[in-house]
Amino acid sequence: MPGPRRDHIDFRHSTVHGPVQGQGIQYNNDNRTFVAPAEPDHARLGGDALLIRDYRSAVHHFSHAIRGDPQRASHHYYLSLANLGGHHPCALSEARVRLSLDALGHALTALPSCAYARVADLLIRDALASRYGEGRTALTPQERRLVHRAGKRHARELTTHVPAPENAWWRALHARVPGPYEG
Repeated sequence: MPGPRRDHIDFRHSTVHGPVQGQGIQYNNDNRTFVAPAEPDHARLGGDALLIRDYRSAVHHFSHAIRGDPQRASHHYYLSLANLGGHHPCALSEARVRLSLDALGHALTALPSCAYARVADLLIRDALASRYGEGRTALTPQERRLVHRAGKRHARELTTHVPAPENAWWRALHARVPGPYEG
């Protein structure tokens, strides 16, 4: 007696017709659909990792989020913060800082008016300049307005993830969100 057909599988009171590939969508007579799990929300997972200062995981997730939406300035901005790993820019290799600045460059290309990415870029560059005694001692009124436009949430993020309290940009950001330094 021949065995069952390979393209006909019987379940209790319903039948799936067609070859079973093991992946994809299959329908049964009860109109139930079986689908593969959805792609994880890498932007949310990266943000969660950044909150707990798991920088390696944040880099991973924001890199994937950028692949899904390369024009999203916020993904590039958060990748930049994650690349710094919570360290002062002077404590990192030139290549690591370059990764961070490149990510901010992509953010500013995607959204040129992005105040928080612009402030992050200026903060990191000025922190590096302070290594050679060339850092800023004070900001102009126009630069202070730019810090104000960056918003309190981003000011908190920048002062937390880019610890450079000797920097004029950092001090201006910290003044927006007074409280204990979390470095």
